[in-house]
Formats: sequence, C-alpha cells, structure tokens
Amino acid sequence: MPENKKIQDTIEQYKKQNNYDRMAESGRQLFLAFDQEKIIRRYRLASDGTSIFFHYLSFPARILRNTGEVQIESPWPSMVSSAPPSSTADAKSRYRKASPGISMTVYEMFTYSLEHNTPALSGQWASVSKLGGIIGSYHASSLVSEREKALFAGKTAELKNACLEVSGSPARGSADVSAVLPVFDNFPVWFQFWDGDDEFPVNYQFLLDQNALQFIRYETVWYLIGTVRDYLQDYTQR
Repeated sequence: MPENKKIQDTIEQYKKQNNYDRMAESGRQLFLAFDQEKIIRRYRLASDGTSIFFHYLSFPARILRNTGEVQIESPWPSMVSSAPPSSTADAKSRYRKASPGISMTVYEMFTYSLEHNTPALSGQWASVSKLGGIIGSYHASSLVSEREKALFAGKTAELKNACLEVSGSPARGSADVSAVLPVFDNFPVWFQFWDGDDEFPVNYQFLLDQNALQFIRYETVWYLIGTVRDYLQDYTQR
C-alpha cells in the first residue's frame, strides 16, 4: 500500500543517515525553540525576514529562520552536506546545506551561552588538551592519526595559501605555517603546522582562546576543529 511504502522509504532514509546527520537534525530542532531576535542582538548578526547571516571561515553563511537549516556558500566539498537539498532550497542560490559538523557548531555557538552573560575572548591562547583537562590530553593525542597528519606533508605553501583564502592572519611562532583563522567573526582559532624532516615527523595543532568554553562546550570544539581541518585537507589535496 502507498502508506506502507512511504513508511518504508522513511526508514531507509533514516538508516542512510550517520550519527552526525542525526545530531545535526537534533540541533536544528532545538535551535528553532530559541529566541532568534535575542541571538541576532547578542551576536550583532545581519538578518531579514527569512534568514540570519554570518560568516564561517570567511565564507558567507546563513540560517533559514523558518526551518533552522544552516547553509553556506563554499566551493569546498567538506563544507557542504551530501544530503539532498531541502524543499525550501532556492535552485538559483549559491548557498548549499552546510555539513553536519558546521551545522552543529553553528547551533552551539549561537545558543549555548544565550541564557548567561555574553561570552568574551580573553586574548590568551590555549591548546585543546588544556581546555579539556585530562580528557583533553587523551583526545589531543588519540583523535588525530599519523595518516591524517601525513596528508599535509610537503604542503607548507598550500597550507599558507589555504589560510590566506579564508582571511587568516599570519601569526608569530616557530611553525612553518602559523595563522589565526576567523571561524566565526567573533571566534578565531590559531593553526600551527610543522613539516616533517629527518628528525621530526609532520605535526600540527589548533589553539583556541582560553575562554572558548564560554562560547561552546568542549565536545563541540572537536566538531569545529574538524571542519577547519577538513577545509585545509580539501584545499591541499585538490
């Protein structure tokens, strides 16, 4: 029967979703329960009757106000969702549904501190491991494989260009690549990369402001960093 077919199709579509898709969908539904005008005022965001506008890694992005869908205008595959466009998508628009990692980070950034004092950057940097304490030290040493690091081997020039592409600012330090990247207009990360040689393997790290956990939860830090890393891989592996 047609109704049974519809149910079966829904089940099959659900099975095709991974955990990130489901978490992004939960975030979308939760976002719709928040006061959007309060979000706009707190983060000084541009908006109109249909969208809330911002930038993600300097790429134009928006949240559709009626559905909560996060969309981004980016040519890089990792930044857009592989899911079919929503029924509200404008075929002529250059915006596309954002990746689950970006969507989850966006929802968290704009809602996590909404019921508390406005978060503020300290101007002091900290490693992700220090932000998360003992758990952070474990994550920092275990969640980035040597294979992932090796993808950047010999890519110093490409990484510098990738940072400039998203309005990254060169930063001090001994690293071969050192740049502060504006993930959000009010929330940067500091990317440092050391290419390998005969004595040391390839390595990189991300530093965040010491007050980062006023903006987002520790778990979401990893989604945010993952989206930046994926963009850098897109750029250097093209």
